Amino acid sequence: MSDTLEAAVEVTAQEAQESRKALIAKIDELKHALTESRVVQTCRQVGTQVDEKVHEKPYQYIVGAAAVGALAGLVLGLLVAHRHD
Repeated sequence: MSDTLEAAVEVTAQEAQESRKALIAKIDELKHALTESRVVQTCRQVGTQVDEKVHEKPYQYIVGAAAVGALAGLVLGLLVAHRHD
């Protein structure tokens, strides 16, 4: 092959490699965005379901939250009391 033809083939191969790398990077970016949008959509659905359940039976959730708070307070109190002994 002539030097000019070899240089043209080399430049074309380099451009193809660069285009391939750019395309792969864009595909990875789109995959990441799709995954994030699915996570956001799932979180919104769960949030909506929890909101509906809390509005249906608010006292169960109030009692549950109070129980968790009391248990956390008891554990922290025991840890602090044990530390001072």
